[in-house]
Amino acid sequence: MLSSHTSRLSRRTFATAVYAWGASAAGLAPHKPPTADVMAPLDVTASIDEYMAANKLPAGTTVSSVVAGRGDNSGFVFSNGQAVITGDNKYSACTTIPSTIPVKSLSLGPFNYSAISTDNKLYSWGYPGSSINGFGQLGLGPLLSSPDADHVATPTLVDSLVEDATPPTAVSHGNAHTIMLTVTDDTAEVLTAGAGTFGRLGNPEPVDLLHLAPVEYLHTQSTDSPFTTVAAGSAFSLALNASGEVFSYGKNDKGQLGHGGGMSMDMYAMESLPTLIETFSLQNVRIVDVSAGYDHSAAVSEEGEVYIWGGKSGFLEPDKVSGLQGIQIVSVQCGYNFTVCCDVEGRLYTMSHGGGTGGVKVGATGDGKGKGGVDPIRMRIEGKVTQYSVGWRHVLAVVDQ
Repeated sequence: MLSSHTSRLSRRTFATAVYAWGASAAGLAPHKPPTADVMAPLDVTASIDEYMAANKLPAGTTVSSVVAGRGDNSGFVFSNGQAVITGDNKYSACTTIPSTIPVKSLSLGPFNYSAISTDNKLYSWGYPGSSINGFGQLGLGPLLSSPDADHVATPTLVDSLVEDATPPTAVSHGNAHTIMLTVTDDTAEVLTAGAGTFGRLGNPEPVDLLHLAPVEYLHTQSTDSPFTTVAAGSAFSLALNASGEVFSYGKNDKGQLGHGGGMSMDMYAMESLPTLIETFSLQNVRIVDVSAGYDHSAAVSEEGEVYIWGGKSGFLEPDKVSGLQGIQIVSVQCGYNFTVCCDVEGRLYTMSHGGGTGGVKVGATGDGKGKGGVDPIRMRIEGKVTQYSVGWRHVLAVVDQ
């Protein structure tokens, strides 16, 4: 899920803190070299303060948002428009963003990355794709590069959006595709770019898109209700509209689309056209938030209940999480094989859906043991969480103490 929540961390003011846990390779905070995986929430506020002082950020500068990347990296956006990305630098993930690009928000995918500037322009960099996996996830069109250059190393303006007067509102990156939401006074539109395989772009033809283009079929299915949230899984997509309806499309080998299917599930299962998840409509459940993990999905209802499906959850359709009964949940985000949600009081809960190094064993569930479980675990964090971000293998959270 792409959240509009923001947080504020004043330099040398510790009324607000930043916590991190999970894979050490993510560079859990600037100015703090990776050591061992962090198995439980760790206060990294001092490290951020040291970075701000060392880099002479102006007095009064605050942290406006934190971003847990899907490629073992972490992003920190400051109130003066500067941003820093730490951790794994694969495909130049941790590139220096020029001061000429004042950053409003970051999105860090597994292999490609983007920044929305304060003047509502989209900048993209990282891995553009391949003939095997598909091209176009950067949305930059045909790329001319030297034979030994396999990626775009610096943030590059997605000029097609400028030409079409299409400002980015929120962006999410899968393994080989990008989904973007644009909201203006007149419309709210969903656009995609990248690999066309498995139907992840929402088009009937499995062709790659080199530029971000509208998902036309999606809008024919939701003509009276604008879209509010988009989310990219590894090879599938989710879109939520203002009426609380969820549409899904793309790869469905683990039931991540939430349409059921039973014995028809196999490694090639997919839906190339956006399809309404009927479970919610049939039960008169209005959804207010959605998120896509590697191969599982999650949603929050208007009543504050959490639903999970796909992956190793064992559910091919949305299933209510009974362990959160009586707790008013307001938002949810999915990692590789785990899920994090936040209640109305600013408390975080984690639950896992299978072991392995995809998050659980490296501490992303924050239980201190690297085990997790299907039953929600409340994070031991002092204070109220005001913003959080979930990567494939780690979590960042901003807390008012």
